[in-house]
Amino acid sequence: MAKSETVETSLNEKIKEFLLDEGAIKVGFATKESVAGGPPSTDFDYLFKSAGIDAEANSAISFALPLDKEAIRLFIAKKDREAHQEDNRRTLAKSVYLSHKLASILQAEGYAAIGSAANLKYREEIHQWNRFLPPDISHRYIAVAAGVGSFGWSGNVGINGYGAAIILGTTVTSARLEPTAPLPDHESFCEWKKSDGQVKCKICADSCIAEMFEKNDAEYVSIGARTYSYAKRRNTRRCEFGCGGFTGLHPSGKWSTWSPARFKLPDDPKKLNKEYIRAIRQHIERPPMPNAAEVPNVAGLKLATTCGMCQLVCFGDKKENAKNYKLLTKSGCAVQEPDGTIVILSPEEAEKKLQQMPEEHTALYS
Repeated sequence: MAKSETVETSLNEKIKEFLLDEGAIKVGFATKESVAGGPPSTDFDYLFKSAGIDAEANSAISFALPLDKEAIRLFIAKKDREAHQEDNRRTLAKSVYLSHKLASILQAEGYAAIGSAANLKYREEIHQWNRFLPPDISHRYIAVAAGVGSFGWSGNVGINGYGAAIILGTTVTSARLEPTAPLPDHESFCEWKKSDGQVKCKICADSCIAEMFEKNDAEYVSIGARTYSYAKRRNTRRCEFGCGGFTGLHPSGKWSTWSPARFKLPDDPKKLNKEYIRAIRQHIERPPMPNAAEVPNVAGLKLATTCGMCQLVCFGDKKENAKNYKLLTKSGCAVQEPDGTIVILSPEEAEKKLQQMPEEHTALYS
């Protein structure tokens, strides 16, 4: 049976202490008022209803976990891919574990509560959900409403001292918790945001090989009593193309992600979608990258961590960000051998090697 509807300030402190002791770097609380008027993915009740929980979801707890910056730098520079991949997977798994562990603690206190998936959980009842990928709950939106972090230009959420190199988690509960306030813009980690647009950083956009983000055009989202802005997306399929590892070469031809593929991304949505499907089919025919993971419901598709550069390049410090961007743009190009091995070469060496490889092999990459 649910407890009384009075504000449980002491419960806030108990939750915060638990998460900080477990390695969270920031914890915040959102209520229905905090997210009023927000997109559907801010609806706490959706998680309860999906799980068959017959209670009202009154609050959400948001928390952030740090990613390993040293592993990120090695990944960006294309010196070591697997250290960041494993750190990212561990941190995602930890966010899921903590969200469910916290839910069990709240249940023991007499409240209804549920943890959430870190990613890849969508509202499949929505028409064309697999095109727009609407999440069951948006960790980003909840984190911003709860003051855990703020939006950068890319739309990634970050924290001062950490930048966007974080993983978010969310737990939803029937407990009526004391909300924490959203961060004011001057406390943002983002150089562009905290300078009110005076600092033209936006290396997050420059770091996207799929050119997903508009450089000078914003889109807006209202959550609670505030309206937030970040870069307008050109087409979310571009992000799937790049971060999915289905292409990796930057349009300049001078550097790539860890993906060895070299597909061109047309502007026309229909042509882009057709090319995306072709890229997936050819990806399945290629040798898998080391430690690639199988993708559910897509036979033969194995994906490895190859991108995420718009997030990883930002450490929330102008000098550190510039260092990251230089590492990325000087990191060379990935080429895959017929046995699956990934080699990193200069743009010129990569082009020469591709010309020397069997055509039936290189045809799978563009």
